Amino acid sequence: MSQGTSMQALLQDLRFALRQLRNSPGFAALAVLTLAFGIGANTAMFTVVESVLIRPLPYANPTRLIRIGPPNGSGLSNTSWLNYRDVRDQTRNLDLVGCYAEDVGVVRGKDGSVSVVTPGVTPSVFRMLGARPLLGRTFTEDEEQPGAPKTVVISEGLWRNVFNSDPEILNRTIAVNGQPRSVVGVMPRAFRFPESMGQDVQKGLWLPLQPTDAMQTDRGESFFAIVGEMKPGVTLAQERGELSATVQRIHELDPKAAGDLSLRAVPYQETLTGPVAPVFLGLVVAVALVLLIACANVANLLIARCLVRQQEFAMRAALGAGQWRLMRQLIVEGGLLSAAGCAFGFALAAFAIALVHKLPPDTIPRAEDIGLRWTVVLVLAAIATVTTVLSAFPARVACLAVRSAASVAGRFSGRGSAVGATPPERRRGGRRSGYLGAAVGCHRSAVPHVVESRTCEFGIRCHASEHLYRDARGCLRLREYDRFG
Repeated sequence: MSQGTSMQALLQDLRFALRQLRNSPGFAALAVLTLAFGIGANTAMFTVVESVLIRPLPYANPTRLIRIGPPNGSGLSNTSWLNYRDVRDQTRNLDLVGCYAEDVGVVRGKDGSVSVVTPGVTPSVFRMLGARPLLGRTFTEDEEQPGAPKTVVISEGLWRNVFNSDPEILNRTIAVNGQPRSVVGVMPRAFRFPESMGQDVQKGLWLPLQPTDAMQTDRGESFFAIVGEMKPGVTLAQERGELSATVQRIHELDPKAAGDLSLRAVPYQETLTGPVAPVFLGLVVAVALVLLIACANVANLLIARCLVRQQEFAMRAALGAGQWRLMRQLIVEGGLLSAAGCAFGFALAAFAIALVHKLPPDTIPRAEDIGLRWTVVLVLAAIATVTTVLSAFPARVACLAVRSAASVAGRFSGRGSAVGATPPERRRGGRRSGYLGAAVGCHRSAVPHVVESRTCEFGIRCHASEHLYRDARGCLRLREYDRFG
């Protein structure tokens, strides 16, 4: 079969499928809505999971970032500056080590004071994350030393909202917690470290961590979270082994202050999404079951519809349509239902994601990253393919109709021969001629489909309407035909 013939046959299948669905609006609406709810729920849930759990963090090497700290249930707690210093100085598996401390403060602007988040970070954190400032620079190593000049890096949101996007903001002195500090840089809105502080960090500022005397002498001052970037090729198990050796040396050098100290390394992204991961994965399984139930319901609807159309299948089989021809028609009908279900499901998913963004801030980690992307479109296409296959499963019913076609057509043929088909006519057409004459004679509703086109939808090709005639008893007969499609 040539490409043009194949395309013509496909278009013919599409037109016939559309007519079939248009003639059964209740069935079509129920099937489409059932698939739409299943596909929409799966698309929305996958969008959330992909954005929160799967999509890497917007940093230079997100898969190599780890968080280090004492284990605390399913998470990690903060540790001391001395422990951070020991990990930094003794590590061999980490390219960079830094730490940060969450805090809040007050900034005085032109229109008064505002409360903002003021996390303290070491200069190595910006290099580790690959962060580039919108204006100015980040902290230098000298600004980490005790007694260094007081500097500050502000966020784009703070710069625009509090300082009115002042182009002269760099090197300007502002008051942070009552202390004058010089602005050395402005970070873009996309920079949200540390994410554990929520969306407020996009309107906050960053201070350089400068160790005080208490921080350098008291191992019990646990206010700091350690982050590190593993070297290429280093595994998490190797880093955990090195941490165990570091903790062992701390116990040997300072057993009293170390106490029951232990340090553990986990992927940094896991510290952000770990608490919600089991819930999301459970919801994914639930909505996947919903989609399977939706496909099963649509399959049942199509099975019932196929049983109702059994005479049609028998008629088409008698006219020469093969098993694959009938199966192809049902697959096209299932594809149309799935395509319509995908369209409505995509709209439902977009509506559900809009509702997610209406939730209170920080209800879902990385909620600002949730949105429909091309990866979601690809998954939607995959879901459409799966649902097409599953919902078109009743095409197997056509096989049963094909098997029973011979017996049904045989009964019709017997009736046709009794009402005037002469032996010469039966000999010219053979067995299929008998089927055809009987089928046309007993199913007058099929005649318009035969005569209106040179290639009828039942798979037979006719010369012209004059090949149809009535015998002495009034039954319609097909005088001759070329071949079957």
